[in-house]
Amino acid sequence: MKTKVLLFFLFIFGGIYSLQAQDEWEWVCSLVGENLCKVSTQGTDTIYVVGENGLIAMSTDKGLTWNKSYFPSKVTLNDILFYSHDIGFIVGNNGTILKTQDAGLSWEQMNSGTLQNINAIAAFDFNNIWIIGNSGLIMYSTDAGETWFTKSFSSDNLNFNDIKSKGSRGYIAGYIDGQGSVVFNTEDGGTSWKEQILAEYDIIPFISIADSKVYVIAGSINSNMIFTEDNINWRSSNIQVGGFPIALYFQDDQNGFVASYDYTTCGDCVIVFWINKTIDGGNTIEQVYSTAFSGGNSTRSNFAFSSNNVFGYCVLGKQLMRSPYTGEFNECKNYNRINLIKSDNPILMFNQQGDELQINSYLKIMDRVELFNISGIKIRQKTDQSKAINLDVNNLPKGVYLINVFFQDETNYFTKWIKK
Repeated sequence: MKTKVLLFFLFIFGGIYSLQAQDEWEWVCSLVGENLCKVSTQGTDTIYVVGENGLIAMSTDKGLTWNKSYFPSKVTLNDILFYSHDIGFIVGNNGTILKTQDAGLSWEQMNSGTLQNINAIAAFDFNNIWIIGNSGLIMYSTDAGETWFTKSFSSDNLNFNDIKSKGSRGYIAGYIDGQGSVVFNTEDGGTSWKEQILAEYDIIPFISIADSKVYVIAGSINSNMIFTEDNINWRSSNIQVGGFPIALYFQDDQNGFVASYDYTTCGDCVIVFWINKTIDGGNTIEQVYSTAFSGGNSTRSNFAFSSNNVFGYCVLGKQLMRSPYTGEFNECKNYNRINLIKSDNPILMFNQQGDELQINSYLKIMDRVELFNISGIKIRQKTDQSKAINLDVNNLPKGVYLINVFFQDETNYFTKWIKK
């Protein structure tokens, strides 16, 4: 009988782990103490991160070590784009445009001709680069960023949040004061643009160009994901993204990621971040990672993947995350008031404090918690109708355990926990 129980638990445990392995993210704790804004990749191993205080960070080993520098004026740098291996651009506040021609070893400031904050950058080719920003700012360069020209649209009170390009296709997303969201699209590399107002949505902060579809997040909280296939009709993807969305990325028409955040019940003392994934074009979405910490920027984020799509990166507030989980950063310790709480389960968060395992559920009320050893023998149980249960793990040896959490809505969640 014990053999059957063991096989049963190992089967469940193995099935859960194999399904979640590709979705596990880990904190790149080698880059700390900075307010991060955007991440970009080059090839299979090189990563760039920009942020507040003029931060420019570069890693050539997937984030294990970093070379950091700071733009002298200390302005916030909002976006980074590499057109080729050697040539890249960074844009930021106060009209800042930086250019590298040696793969990020050195950066030269370009004359943008504006003092407006620049929010994002995209390129159709080396001599067709576009930037967008606040107060209707949209500019382009036809000589690799040496000179910049202003592009004007007919609408007044425009504010642009994001710009993306793919081939000769391009999209700009933003909003018009008092009128709702606006999307501009081009099919000819920016020679001509078409304007479309989506008055039912207050803002479109992010846009992602897939293969044949274009996805956007529409709204500022508990937002809808909508998409178009003909640049005219926009349809709902049938899901809402919980909290405040801060990033959107689709690898193709079906597989995409959304990052979002919200505050806990204690206010802004702790911020909870989620990474959400869809594999069916947004018809369903699953939270595949969650983390919580105090302090830090919570409004800037994006996804970037290595050229071979093996490693993915995501900025979440002050943290840089990497997927898939490798264990290279397992020695991370709490740093500068950051409280990292990692869980394979988006509903629950686990935090070991001394002889207690703190289990927190931010979405549903728990009914009881059962703890099993790897042989499938129940060694602890606690019943408490609460969103927070502390389980006594005193005298338990270090190793892998199995936890079954039952909720008041008669659902349960089975997962692993490693005592350190």
